[in-house]
Amino acid sequence: MSTTTKVSYKTKCLIIVELANLKSAQAIEKLKQAHDEIASFPPKSILLVTDVTNTEITNEFIAAVTEFAKKNTPYVKSSAAVGATTLVTIISYNLANTAGRKINSFYTRTEAMDWLASQP
Repeated sequence: MSTTTKVSYKTKCLIIVELANLKSAQAIEKLKQAHDEIASFPPKSILLVTDVTNTEITNEFIAAVTEFAKKNTPYVKSSAAVGATTLVTIISYNLANTAGRKINSFYTRTEAMDWLASQP
C-alpha cells in the first residue's frame, strides 16, 4: 500500500505524505516507506506536501523527519509542511537548513498546495 498520494492541483503534480493525527512511531514508519516511493522519481521533480497536523512530535520523530528531508532533497523541487504550530514552523526552518532546501510551513493543506502550485 502506498504511503504517498499523487494529486493533480492547478496543473501541477503534487506528492502528499499523510502523517496527520499519527503517533510518533506510526509517523516514523510512514516516513521510511515514503522515502522509498519518493526515491523512484527523477531528480528535483517533486512538489512535496508533508501533513503533520496533530502528529505526535517526539525527539525520535524529529530525528526521523530530519533524515527524511536530507534523503529526499535530491528528488524534491519544493516542499511544504502542513500543521504549522510554532513547533512545526521551528522544525521546518531547521529542516530547511539541514537539508539545504526551502521548506515552508502552512496552517492548511490548501495553503500549502496553493504555494507549491505557484512554484516555477
